[in-house]
Amino acid sequence: MNDNNSSASPRFNSAATSPPRSSEIQARLDESMRRMAKSFQENEPSLTQSKYRDLLSRQGNAMDLKPDFVQENPTERLWKAAKFR
Repeated sequence: MNDNNSSASPRFNSAATSPPRSSEIQARLDESMRRMAKSFQENEPSLTQSKYRDLLSRQGNAMDLKPDFVQENPTERLWKAAKFR
């Protein structure tokens, strides 16, 4: 390239004058999307079953969403549960 940046490099010029490949690229994209969708449909049950199994079999208690200012009183909670029954 020149110091005055008035001309582009030969590599840039050859890439700029090459024929458009947009139809070829779109065809490849469509084919890859079709393959990915087919693969997902075939593998979806095993993927979701393993994910749900992992979520349901975690050790420990489930998280409770409550504000920080709430004090946990197990005895009171048990009394309320017994009265509810």
